[in-house]
Amino acid sequence: MISTLLLATLAFAEPPMPGDVEVESLRATVNDLRAVIRTSGNQRLNGEANRHLRALERDLERLDALRFDLLGHAALIEGDLAACRLESPDLPPPRYLRYDPSAWASPDDAPEAKDPPAPSTPEELERIKTAVASATFSNAKLDALRSAIRDRHFQAQQVREILDWFSYGRDKVEAAVMLHPRVIDHENWFVIYEAFNFPTERKKVQERIGDL
Repeated sequence: MISTLLLATLAFAEPPMPGDVEVESLRATVNDLRAVIRTSGNQRLNGEANRHLRALERDLERLDALRFDLLGHAALIEGDLAACRLESPDLPPPRYLRYDPSAWASPDDAPEAKDPPAPSTPEELERIKTAVASATFSNAKLDALRSAIRDRHFQAQQVREILDWFSYGRDKVEAAVMLHPRVIDHENWFVIYEAFNFPTERKKVQERIGDL
């Protein structure tokens, strides 16, 4: 595990490697959040929050691994630069060592441009509506929505329409928060607030998605 390797490195490295303090601070923050979640008493919220924390931990592990790779590459470049100076002090360093990304970046290494995700079609939206309408109680309707929107994306106006499927303000709040990460035109998110009858409901959504 990266964490084991990192601890071993910290035990013998002086001074610490770049990023060690930040990585350990992020891990401590994740653990603190998990402790707070355990005491909240809201099982549904706990499951959703823990799912996001697990994804955050996986991303942190990947970033930690990339950090070690970058440090290794930096050490190799440092060695090549030192050798170049010893052999030819008056000559500029090799092209790949100059501070110009276009000089050493290969076109083959460039990430492929990805098309933005497409919004759900009217037919898909109708199927989702049918799944939600078939559920009897509020929690069941929200669960049906959660299952139906996997791997799908929406325009803000579509989310506005989905919120009208729910009768209670608290359910609209939960649905809006659930759908927020799947909206492809966040610049139009403001239209979603039109679905709420009370300012307190809009405020709850804003607080939970960080739109303050």
